Amino acid sequence: MRSRIAMKSLHFNIRTKLFISYSCAFLVILLGFGLGIYVFVRHTIEKNIENQLEQSTDNLLSLVETATEVSLKNYLRATAEKSLEIVGFYHRLVVRGELTEEEAKKRVAEILLDQHIGESGYIYIIDSRGVLQIHPEASLVGVDISGYDFVGEQKERKNGYLVYDWQNPGELNKRGKALYMSYFEPWDWIISITTYRNEFLQLVKLDDFRDKILALTFGQTGYSYVMDLQGNLIIHPQLEGHNIFEEKDARGRFFIKEICSKKTGKIVYPWQNPGEPEPREKLVIFKYIPQFQWIVASSSYLNEFFAPLNTIRRFMTLAIIAALLLLVPLTLAISSTITAPLQELMAHLARTPDGDFTPRIAGTYSGEIGKLAGYFNRFMARLERYSNDLKKEIQVRTQAELALRQSEEMFSKAFSLSPIGILILSYPAGVIISVNDSFVKATGVSRDSLLDRPLLRLGICSSPGDILALQRELAQRRKIRRWAVSFRTHNREKRQALVSADLIELWGGTSILAVAEDVTERQRLQERILDIGETERRKIGQDIHDDLCPHLIGTEVMAKILQRRLENELPAAAKPAEKIRLLIKEAIRKSRGMARGLCPVFCVDRGLEAAIEELAANTEEVHGIPCTYEHRGHLVFKNSTDTTHIFLIVQEAITNSVRHAEAGSIVIRQEEQADGRVAVVIEDDGKGIAPCGQNGKGGMGLKIMRYRAERIGANLTVQPGETGGTRIVVTLNNVAVSEESDR
Repeated sequence: MRSRIAMKSLHFNIRTKLFISYSCAFLVILLGFGLGIYVFVRHTIEKNIENQLEQSTDNLLSLVETATEVSLKNYLRATAEKSLEIVGFYHRLVVRGELTEEEAKKRVAEILLDQHIGESGYIYIIDSRGVLQIHPEASLVGVDISGYDFVGEQKERKNGYLVYDWQNPGELNKRGKALYMSYFEPWDWIISITTYRNEFLQLVKLDDFRDKILALTFGQTGYSYVMDLQGNLIIHPQLEGHNIFEEKDARGRFFIKEICSKKTGKIVYPWQNPGEPEPREKLVIFKYIPQFQWIVASSSYLNEFFAPLNTIRRFMTLAIIAALLLLVPLTLAISSTITAPLQELMAHLARTPDGDFTPRIAGTYSGEIGKLAGYFNRFMARLERYSNDLKKEIQVRTQAELALRQSEEMFSKAFSLSPIGILILSYPAGVIISVNDSFVKATGVSRDSLLDRPLLRLGICSSPGDILALQRELAQRRKIRRWAVSFRTHNREKRQALVSADLIELWGGTSILAVAEDVTERQRLQERILDIGETERRKIGQDIHDDLCPHLIGTEVMAKILQRRLENELPAAAKPAEKIRLLIKEAIRKSRGMARGLCPVFCVDRGLEAAIEELAANTEEVHGIPCTYEHRGHLVFKNSTDTTHIFLIVQEAITNSVRHAEAGSIVIRQEEQADGRVAVVIEDDGKGIAPCGQNGKGGMGLKIMRYRAERIGANLTVQPGETGGTRIVVTLNNVAVSEESDR
């Protein structure tokens, strides 16, 4: 039947075909126009709905956050005012002469520091200069902290509420803190109560804003509600206190789980209430309150807002029918004026060969046919130009594809023939996509055992922390260069490698191109050379100590004898002889210092602490730079070699501070870390160290210091000081501390 109709349509004349085509074109235009109006109105209504729900959700969020801030501010203000009363009470005791000011301040400190503000909050006091007077950390009392922005605001305001962000050492991100301060003028004290803002969420009372939330309505049945990330309804018109985490919509989707997962956004889901014949589409706009781990949401059914669209739909249907009735006679009239001259134009078109765009219609035509002939000629000219351009583009693309294939071939050969291990991993999962023969040879693991497996699970990496650190560096900088890592071969042999990597776009995604150069033999050679240098260093130091120093001592004794003889026989020549003797004594002192620096055997004989104290004293005497050593007890090492390495690290650090950092003072101290380990810290107030020295590069001195730390199983880090300068921390493992008084 359809084939017969199609065959009959082939025999229609141009007028009939034009009528059908013209009518269909007008019908499509009218339908498109009507559909466009309908879609536009629907979109406008949807945007209005979303804006209304979005605004309501933002108001809810602001309401909850305001309640939180007011509760926290009132709590801190009450604590600050109470603390101010305590300080005022003890000040009155001082005024009456019952206590000295020092005793009163001591008692105030005990009372205030005994108070607990939330989980980690505390009370501290600064004066108007920004110097800490009372603080839970006793070592900070007397420290000037006016360099912090919030302390500057405290000095300026002295009273009131203040919020700021603070990042503790070891934390990745800053957290919001709140502070309330009261000024006690007689003692010039700014009493400050500070805590993290998220520790006082329990102060917020739901009753403060429950009625306001439940009073919000949208359409006929829309409402707002609050729930936590577990699906527990905190505030709801009917289901408050219920858990709806496992609720499904009419299609079986866990829409509550989706809301809790997204935390902020919007979703549309079908929902059927009891007694309704079919489900209706429901829109929910929701936002996340991280302080409470709450989600505030506003929801409403779409059909309650789309009721005006039904009227628009009926109106558009009537308009299309009326337009079609007018279109029929108009189309017939227009088509009759076109069919006659169109036959002549069709004859010209029929004479145009396939693929040849050079023919043109000659002759003069008037009216629409003339314009159509002109359009045909211009159209053929464009086609000819486009054809030529397309041929050129195909030629250029062919050349580009050839160059790309050659580039891929060169990369493939370079990848496979490189003597350095190369691997490609997925990002960020770290799954091995491809490796070259050099990497397989270096690790001793077969290619099949490496491919499609996460690098961390292969057991190649000696320290998974190295790989995690590499991933963090890549995420921040998108590249790493010559990063030292250790790995193990198939035979469990531990080796060292320098890794460089870049993030590249490959195969439609982001991948890691990594180059791992095995430097084990090079490092062993370097270690051997350093050991030889250490041996020669000790030998030279021993020669100076055992040969040169006694020789100079003998010379000094002879000079002293000569000086005494000249004082009796030739007094005028005695003074030059005395100067010669003093110069010889100075040479003896310098020779001994050189011997101790080159061969610090006294580290073993007298202990590391005595050696460092003498080194600090010599530094202060020779260079005029204050150099102190603070320690508690003696460090007990397993052998004398470890002691010597620690001493030489300290010696090198002091040398760098004097020669390169232009330090004004140097402090060496022993510190106990949070994990119980002991660290030796060398800190100066010089001009600091370049970033290359902090990230593991730097000069030969830093590299030797890091090597010495590795030799004794210690960790060495270089970082800027808190108030400028450089801070070098050598964290020791398996080192005991013998009891001794503070020094």
